[in-house]
Amino acid sequence: KSGVAPTDDCFTLVTSGAKDSDQDGPSLIGDPDLGFAALRNFGNILMSHVNLKVRSKVKINNVIVVDSPGMIDCPATQTSASSSTVTGQTLASVGQTYDRGYNFMAVTRWFAT
Repeated sequence: KSGVAPTDDCFTLVTSGAKDSDQDGPSLIGDPDLGFAALRNFGNILMSHVNLKVRSKVKINNVIVVDSPGMIDCPATQTSASSSTVTGQTLASVGQTYDRGYNFMAVTRWFAT
């Protein structure tokens, strides 16, 4: 597919493994041994927009590639104050985008660190 809107709205994690398998966000984030539990701080909507794909043909060990969702054409902005917090920071601040239901930039930064 091609066009201005994203065709995929999930963070897809790809890594190597002995056999091919897929894991949805809730089971990925809920498994304390995998190291993604901190993603819970970004809310339940994000949990349904993350998945893991383990592929036996990927020959790079100890690396996880993160494919982030595409950009949204006309992002909505939240400009009013909110009491919700993510990792101790108030969600509302002028110009931040929340039309995905989670703080896309904060999640992207989390994966990058």
